[in-house]
Amino acid sequence: MADTSANDDDGPVMRRWILAALALLTLAGVVGALAAYAVRAGNDRLEADGWEQRSFQVQLTAQRLRTALDDAETGQRGFLLVGDEAYLEPYEQGRAAVSAELAELKALTQDNPAQQTEITTLSDIARRRLAILANVITYYRSGDQAAVVNAIRQGDGKRAMDEARATLARIEAQEQQLLTERTQLVRLANARSQASIIALAGLGATLLALAAAAGVFSLRSLDRDRVAERLRSASQELAKAHAFLQLVIDKSIDPIFVKDRDARFVLANDRAGELYGVAKDALLGRRAGDFLPALVADMPETADHEVMATGQPKIVDERFLERGETRTYQISKTPWRDDGERVAGIIAVAHDITDRKADEDLLRHQSEILEHRVQERTREIEAASAQIRHLQKMEVVGQLTGGIAHDFNNMLAIVMGSLDIASRRLNTDPDRARTFIDNAQEGARRAAALTARLLAFSRQMPLEPEVVDPNKLVGGMSELLRRTIGEALMVETVLAGGIWRTYADASQLENALLNLCVNARDAMPNGGHLTIETSNTHLDDAYAATHAEVEAGQYVLIAVTDSGTGMPPEVIERAFDPFYTTKGVGRGTGLGLSQVYGFIKQSGGHVTIYSEPGQGTTVKLYLPRFTGQSAPKPQEMVAEPRPFGAVTEVLLVVEDEPAVRHMSVDALRELGYTVVQAENAAQALQQLEMQPSICLLFTDIVMPDMNGRRLADEAVSRRPDLKVLYTTGFTQNAVIHNGILDYGVAFLPKPFSLDSLARKVRQVLDGKGANRAGKAEQSALLKPERNI
Repeated sequence: MADTSANDDDGPVMRRWILAALALLTLAGVVGALAAYAVRAGNDRLEADGWEQRSFQVQLTAQRLRTALDDAETGQRGFLLVGDEAYLEPYEQGRAAVSAELAELKALTQDNPAQQTEITTLSDIARRRLAILANVITYYRSGDQAAVVNAIRQGDGKRAMDEARATLARIEAQEQQLLTERTQLVRLANARSQASIIALAGLGATLLALAAAAGVFSLRSLDRDRVAERLRSASQELAKAHAFLQLVIDKSIDPIFVKDRDARFVLANDRAGELYGVAKDALLGRRAGDFLPALVADMPETADHEVMATGQPKIVDERFLERGETRTYQISKTPWRDDGERVAGIIAVAHDITDRKADEDLLRHQSEILEHRVQERTREIEAASAQIRHLQKMEVVGQLTGGIAHDFNNMLAIVMGSLDIASRRLNTDPDRARTFIDNAQEGARRAAALTARLLAFSRQMPLEPEVVDPNKLVGGMSELLRRTIGEALMVETVLAGGIWRTYADASQLENALLNLCVNARDAMPNGGHLTIETSNTHLDDAYAATHAEVEAGQYVLIAVTDSGTGMPPEVIERAFDPFYTTKGVGRGTGLGLSQVYGFIKQSGGHVTIYSEPGQGTTVKLYLPRFTGQSAPKPQEMVAEPRPFGAVTEVLLVVEDEPAVRHMSVDALRELGYTVVQAENAAQALQQLEMQPSICLLFTDIVMPDMNGRRLADEAVSRRPDLKVLYTTGFTQNAVIHNGILDYGVAFLPKPFSLDSLARKVRQVLDGKGANRAGKAEQSALLKPERNI
């Protein structure tokens, strides 16, 4: 009976043991699955590391390719400037490196069709750029300097280099995106590996707890012998589970360890032991400071205590001396909690990032070297470009002086020849002599007009600006345009409503528009359509960034469009050069567009040409919007007969050039005035003291010792009622600043005719000849008010 009773009592116990065994088997299965997951996560991480390294290599190769192209270009420029074959060494090295780096790029990106397409494009561009460099070197060696200059001016090489840089930038940007994605994959793989390890550690703790519970239960339920047997069995199972857990973490390629609250190792794998230079078992129960110098050990233990204090995971970089080499590890530290959710320690997984750090440092170093080399190349290219620009400027100066000499020789031939014949015929044939004198005057007028155009081109023409309504100005030119361009052209004006005002010299603006319309007429020999359009526009910061001379802001736009022959790019590039013309001999001076350009720039504006061969041309004039208050416009003078003076009106002429002074004195006496003269400022001041009846000072501006402006200031301080009229052939900054005539100043530019002298002197004496544009309007032109 006792045995039967004992067997009956053992039934429930056996069932509980069977359930416990099943639970242990289930946990063992879960552990196995987690181990397999950990192994796969480790493999994924290794693969992601490989892709990450590949991205670094692509970026480094792209940088080396850019450097090689720069070297080839620099070597070629040095050879062109110096003519020494030794300067071609960087060029030859760069050419060889370009091919090698392109092949390396192609090999590194075989798995990426998009990058392969970009690299194929880049290869074509690089070959084209190298071919252009080689052609220019060939031209130079053959002595064909014109071909060299023409090749540089065409800009094909620069465009190819810009395309190469843009393509390389795209490749690097795409690879940077891939690098970001691949780095994220590495982090995810690390996270999966760490999660599996943490899960394994948790299951290990669970196995320990179950084993302990089974032991307690067995002590209470079975007799001593059976309990002992079952404890041995449970211990064996626990040992197997622990051994399996240890096997799993030992198979990890990353160091893994667990620390308790005192930062002592309670679990570690083989790689963790290697990290600290001892066997893994030697780590257990000890701290990092037992194996590392105190200063080195402080940092990781500080991070350990921070994780345990906050309960938040932390990633830190730590350095270890491993097999005589300093290695950098990225260590993920996660809090380990007991059953009561109290932080009992940390679980740490370390990942060797030494190679990745080296690649990052190499890439950064290469970027710094490349940036330094780019700066050096930029300086070299700027120096080379400056020399090329100097050569081009010398060419323009030669063209300018040649054009001036040609045109002035023609005009001087008219003047000198006509005067010579007139002097011979003066006594024998006065009427014929008068005809030749008229011819001489016409030649002189043409020379004066040429000088005015040159001043406009050089932005030295004195301007008398006023507030201008563009619609009214364009509308008022219709009759003048019809007379100038003829009836063969259809002229249309498109005037915008609500047009803004601008501040400019109205007569010069009309002259600029007339020049453009004449050019348009010549571009349409068989007739066509001419459109003059006004509108308000805004040139934004993006536009100003690509046009260094433009200030962002609001502008009034006047556009002249024709349906004529159009212009190719090389003509547009030189259209504003002085004396450059595509018209036939005798059909133009080549100063029309350069005069327009100079006037618009002097007025604070901007001018552009848009044209295509066979599609017509549009020239756009941008003048700054004026938002100030306009001064009343002086009443226009009605054309009257030449005014004369009276002998009671005494004028003082000051001129250091004797011939010009005598001419001015004679002309004023011819007009009826009483005239005294002085050759310098000192004599002029003496004359003012001796002649209190002098009512007007007519002085040249450019004189030795004291210029005309200082003389006038001194004279007016002594005689406040004295009127002053300035004259000069050179617009020195005495009465004209930034091309604008000073407020209250009367000015007569040289050369002047008897009629213009008579009218200007009369206006000044009558108080009507000075510039009355207000100071506010003048400052508005110099620094226009902009609504941006």
